[in-house]
Amino acid sequence: MKKRIKQILSVSLTILVSTMLMAEVILATTTLSENIVTQGTLAVTGASTLTGLLNANGGLATDTTNFTVSGTTGAIHTAGDFDVAMSKFTVASASGNTVVAGTLGVTGISTLTGALNANGGLDRSTAAALTVGGTNASAINVSKTGVMTTVLGTLNVDEAVTFDTTLGVTGITTLTGALNANGGITVDTTAFTVADTSGNVATTGTLAVTGISTLTGLLNANGGIAVNTSAFAVDTTGVVTLANGATIANGSSDVLTITEPTIALVASTAVTTSAALTVGNALSVTTGGAAITGNSTITGTLGGLTGLTVASGGAAVTGNSTVTGTLQVGPAATDFIIISPVANGDTAFTGTITSADLTVADKTWTFPNVTGTVMVGATSTTATQALFATTTAGAPAFRAIALNDLPAQTGTGSIVLATSPTIVTPTINGNLTLGPATSHMISSQTTAPLTTGSTCTTPAIAAGSTDTRGNASAASCTASQTVVVVFNTVYASAPNCVVSPSNAAAAPGGAVAQTFASASTTALTITSPAVATTAPAWDYICIQ
Repeated sequence: MKKRIKQILSVSLTILVSTMLMAEVILATTTLSENIVTQGTLAVTGASTLTGLLNANGGLATDTTNFTVSGTTGAIHTAGDFDVAMSKFTVASASGNTVVAGTLGVTGISTLTGALNANGGLDRSTAAALTVGGTNASAINVSKTGVMTTVLGTLNVDEAVTFDTTLGVTGITTLTGALNANGGITVDTTAFTVADTSGNVATTGTLAVTGISTLTGLLNANGGIAVNTSAFAVDTTGVVTLANGATIANGSSDVLTITEPTIALVASTAVTTSAALTVGNALSVTTGGAAITGNSTITGTLGGLTGLTVASGGAAVTGNSTVTGTLQVGPAATDFIIISPVANGDTAFTGTITSADLTVADKTWTFPNVTGTVMVGATSTTATQALFATTTAGAPAFRAIALNDLPAQTGTGSIVLATSPTIVTPTINGNLTLGPATSHMISSQTTAPLTTGSTCTTPAIAAGSTDTRGNASAASCTASQTVVVVFNTVYASAPNCVVSPSNAAAAPGGAVAQTFASASTTALTITSPAVATTAPAWDYICIQ
């Protein structure tokens, strides 16, 4: 009963206080200095000033829904704009736009479903890498179509880069890896192009190449060719110009073949070739002369020559040939033979040098070392041949003997005299005894062998070396590299060759570091020791 009375008094007191508060609100401002507890609604129509803490455990609501604070979750709702200190932090109610006047610090992940307008830029609060899309992003789009993207620092890309349109670079571009330009390459539209499908290269300027260029296809030089300005030139009409003293050589076969039906050599000085000259039809030298040091074959007419020099080997002409000047023949380091007609008299005749039918073997006719006129005897099986003699006045004279008057002979060729004879491929059945102790066997070969096919660095054959003896060397050889001595004249069968080191580099010692050699009919191959050597050299002697 007492509890019931207490509840009635509490309610009555609450109603009384509420009535008094309402009256106070209506009549004037009321200040409450004591705690107020009410189980109903407290309505305040004027301004309420709270100087202490407001515990609104049931939440807050202004005009029902204009501004609410959930009493359970603490969620805040406002129907209008929201701001802190007027402009330091604002949220527009209509658009949701948020403005932060100070620094926004976010320690967790921020998810932005719309565009991020970073008008002041993007940066970190500490000095470290700025990561964009480091976890879930499958692609990163920067800016929009038609807008320039500028990277002020160095651009480092760890993976492949794909450009959907043109890449413009105003500075120097350095590529340390391969450039795969699958769409081709273009410089200044047409200045330099590389076609994407065919690989054809076109340049409107000058192509400068300081190293070796290897062209496996046809070279179309429609504007001509110039080597070292004027050392070798071919103009648009096909005229070839060589500098003074230029040499045409083919090192692989020593044969230079020109297939044009007519070859005209027009020069103020002699034209020299050190290899064989093969002409399919006619060779014409109109000025100066032609010097040929190798074997030459001319199957057509040799005409219009004011001078033809064959320095070694020979010139084989299978057609009719006309030489209007002198004909000079002589290998290198030998005396020349000159055929020089004299002026004709009132009537011009032709003198023909020919031979009988040679039925046994090739013949060689040798002129002696005197000046005079060759005397020819009768044409019979016992024809006499003119031999030179010397008169007391020093003028040449001739005496004739019959071939059948000579003692019985073996072999073919010239008669061998006592002093400085030349004997070609003799067969000696007995012992060969040289003269006094100062006598030596000397090869007449004057051209050193080649080193074609060697694998050692800078192979060389010493001056004076021949097919039978000499010295071979190299700048350096690694294990089992070779120096090849290519014989000038092919042996009938592989010769027996002895090779010995001529310096310490060629004989480093040890059972596994020995030099060995092998010979064929065309070359002697010296294989270096099974260790690297510097400047090795070997002496060799070959006998068939």
